[in-house]
Amino acid sequence: MRLWSSRFSDGIGKRSTVSVIVGVKTPWGQNDVQRDGERADEHAQPGTGSTDLFGGVSGYYLFDERSTLFG
Repeated sequence: MRLWSSRFSDGIGKRSTVSVIVGVKTPWGQNDVQRDGERADEHAQPGTGSTDLFGGVSGYYLFDERSTLFG
């Protein structure tokens, strides 16, 4: 979702923009897969068993048609 942006000039669009992202990771998928009677490594599990929130902010500034600063 774009929070703010400024005008640039004809044909280029926006000169600078600030955006935010927010989401939820759900606990779908098994977290108890076993191999040879032992629990498989957590990286081999299809699920994590936890619900997590995440978010971030990003922005960019166009200096001209060929140069941009992004963070």
